[in-house]
Amino acid sequence: MKFLPTAIPALHDLRFQLTAAAAFLLCLAMVLPPLHLQRQTFDLLAVVDITGSMNTRDYQLRGEAVSRLAMVKDTLRHMLVGLPCQSRMGLAIFAERRPFLLFEPTEICDNFETLDREIAALDWRMGWEGESHIASGFFRSVALADELGADLIFMSDGQEAPPLPWTGGPQFEGKAGQVKGLVIGVGGYDLSPIPKFDEFGQETGFWRPSDVPNENMSAPPPPGAEEREGFNPRNAPFGGTAAGGHEYLSAVDEAHLKDLAAETGLRYAHLESVPSLMTALDAAVAQRPAYVAVGVAWIPAGLSLALLVTVYGLLPLLDRRAAGLLIQPRKDRRQRAGAAARRPDAPSGGKGRGRLAGAAAIAFVLCLAPRSAHADSSDELARGAYLSKITGCVGCHSPRTESGDLIVTRLMTGGDHPIAAGALGRIFPPNITPDPITGIGNWSVDDIVGALKEGRAPDGRILSSAMPWRSQFNQLDVADARAIAVYIKSLSPVVNRVPSPIRTIDRPSHEVWPPAPEQGMGQQ
Repeated sequence: MKFLPTAIPALHDLRFQLTAAAAFLLCLAMVLPPLHLQRQTFDLLAVVDITGSMNTRDYQLRGEAVSRLAMVKDTLRHMLVGLPCQSRMGLAIFAERRPFLLFEPTEICDNFETLDREIAALDWRMGWEGESHIASGFFRSVALADELGADLIFMSDGQEAPPLPWTGGPQFEGKAGQVKGLVIGVGGYDLSPIPKFDEFGQETGFWRPSDVPNENMSAPPPPGAEEREGFNPRNAPFGGTAAGGHEYLSAVDEAHLKDLAAETGLRYAHLESVPSLMTALDAAVAQRPAYVAVGVAWIPAGLSLALLVTVYGLLPLLDRRAAGLLIQPRKDRRQRAGAAARRPDAPSGGKGRGRLAGAAAIAFVLCLAPRSAHADSSDELARGAYLSKITGCVGCHSPRTESGDLIVTRLMTGGDHPIAAGALGRIFPPNITPDPITGIGNWSVDDIVGALKEGRAPDGRILSSAMPWRSQFNQLDVADARAIAVYIKSLSPVVNRVPSPIRTIDRPSHEVWPPAPEQGMGQQ
């Protein structure tokens, strides 16, 4: 574009001044450090109910009917984006009567990619039992949050399975109000059918009245049981016919969850939307002010870009209007620009101005771009140790004390509590140290990566369903899976043979069950 020197002479000085200012702002954007401002931060432990009723599809998400668990995952991922840096979040899952900690609260900005991926990988198949003792699991979640020094977010539909006995549920033994947080009721208020799945994870319909107990028989018979048909004080103290009810259907048990919240000093909110959840969270958690680094480089970068748009977009138009020239149609401008570029005396200043404008645009994008969670991860071994902890490898494959704490001197030597492998049995998490006999000393780094990503042992057999490779580890980046493998191979070999599986029915021959003696990686 050729400027018109006779149109508005004062614009030439202005053009130079604006270009110089744009260059200064561009340099400032590249070196400007973040400001440290005091903000409210969060220290949270999110406990997610993954029991069967959470598969009920009574939410709408982007125009589609989705399960309660899918809604919880989407909410947590959006909430993660809305939390300020230096906030921390941990994640646990709940089934049966206790929570299982997947990873302790960790800083969200430096670990955003990993946190987001772990939340997205939550799956009902990770559950170790089919029962759902909400009160017991909630009280243990409160104790876990207290131990970690975090505020609690407990997300559940509140449906006890089996129902609470007529005598009532367990009593809270902690101090009300010692842990702050939010009980979030998940699910619709109308009864909806609960999807039913087989042992291979395939949906087979919905639960029927005869599939579930409508009464808890772990307590003494309720008053008036002697009037039931078929009553016998010794052989049929609850009567001769099963009690009726609608436990095969599900709705959020808001009254039960509100009672639990009141008993422990937490607040209650129903899961509606992320903004409403964040508002309730602000009012429920402890105040944790901290100085947070806030990037402001986008301000001078944006101003630089605006000045360059003015210099190379607005001022040439003013030049042409002042000279009495009509603004040419876009097609004519292209033809004239092409003809001017073919002339040997065509000016070349436009390229330099274009480069400066391009540099400003690139700087603006870079100032806005989020930092990668891997930016500071140069040590593969250290990253493998970190990932092994937050993905649950350490927590699953290590023994614990009676109070539930990990025995740090025996990490990865095998779990001492059996976990469910679908409907086929229960196994003890195997020893995965490099011991060649009782561990996985004969496995290479690539073998371990294959087990994590594809769920296959070195001889080609499929790992049992207790190993969440289908729902979690198959989503790992190859580099992250390799880092975990390198860390596992760096451990000291420990001789420890875990107990044999507790079988319920015979397992398909193509899966690793029972363990192959030459493999070492027991039941997994």
